[in-house]
Amino acid sequence: MTIFIVWLAAVAALVAPAGLFAAYTMRTPVLRQRAALLGGTGALGAALSGVVLAIEAALTRFVELDTSVASGGRALARLYAFAFAAPLELGAIVTTVAIMWRVRRGQVTAVWTHKQAKREGMGFAIAAALGFAFARNIATIAVSRATLELIRVVLVSVSLAALSAVFGYVLGRSPDRGTRGRRFALSWLGVTFFSAVESELVFHHGLLALLLASTLAGCAVLLSTYLWQEERLRGEPVSSPRTSLLMSAPAPSLAAIREAFKRKGRPLTLRAIVFGAFVNVGFMVACLAASIWLGHRAGVGFAVVDRSDAPEQAALPLFVLGVGALAAFPLSGYLLARALGTRSVLEPALSSALAMVLGLVFLGVVAPTAIVFVLALLPVAFGLSCSGAWFALAR
Repeated sequence: MTIFIVWLAAVAALVAPAGLFAAYTMRTPVLRQRAALLGGTGALGAALSGVVLAIEAALTRFVELDTSVASGGRALARLYAFAFAAPLELGAIVTTVAIMWRVRRGQVTAVWTHKQAKREGMGFAIAAALGFAFARNIATIAVSRATLELIRVVLVSVSLAALSAVFGYVLGRSPDRGTRGRRFALSWLGVTFFSAVESELVFHHGLLALLLASTLAGCAVLLSTYLWQEERLRGEPVSSPRTSLLMSAPAPSLAAIREAFKRKGRPLTLRAIVFGAFVNVGFMVACLAASIWLGHRAGVGFAVVDRSDAPEQAALPLFVLGVGALAAFPLSGYLLARALGTRSVLEPALSSALAMVLGLVFLGVVAPTAIVFVLALLPVAFGLSCSGAWFALAR
């Protein structure tokens, strides 16, 4: 009976992401009309996944590289993951999308609307990513069907699909150009980088890394959901009686966000950006000190963070420290925008980005293994900083 439950859970972990997307496809008119092409996209992605796995296995055997080191401490293994494995895997997904997108363009008999093209582009990218992840996860579950491994499989599938939706959106914005163009290349590079970070956190670290990977996956899901709903957010009010107060609040469109990042009134100054970066760092130190003080008052022991034999006990103090560090970014973004008197979020955004770079350089010297954890929180920190500046502009 236990073996049957384990196998049932394994099958559910494999099928659930693709099954949910298939159900959503059949409920969405734009995607339902392309259900056959989306199914073919997923099948082609699964086939290319087998090719990629064979190439990776041959290469790791040739160079005698062990990529299953639990601590992720080997620099060569990380270099392989970021410089070879992730680009190869995302390249296979993009190849799948490019082939099926060309087939789709051959079926066009009328002018595409912006909404239709963007959603179809995202649909093709998600289908290719889920097909690729499905075949790769079969190989993962064949080795281990532990509960933690099943959670990892689902998390990686969801994050890969949500991240791939980003370059699918860029593809849909210029449907006739296809996968050519600088914007698509930049979006693919960003997706490749964060996909490598996600895989590193999920497969080569412990439970705390899974929490951070869930945060990164959640950001990717929120971003892809926003891109999917952009047309509705831009011009169609939400009028459902079941909509909460938060969801009924007006959400800015991408055009409004791009407008907020434009220079207005005065040129950028390096002095203001550097000053803002040090303000960000000062707020981080102050908020970390405050979180440590509050943690001590609540009985949280921070000394366990330095113990390598108790990673589960270190989860709570590290969570408290992470919340304290992230709390600094909206505060500093708000105060910088007010102090500089700017009408754009560009200077606070550049200041926070510079502060993050300084933090990464510092960690690279004192704690190189912590860099991958910080990378997972960069999108959250940058978004919080821009949100704080945005609220300052609205006042």
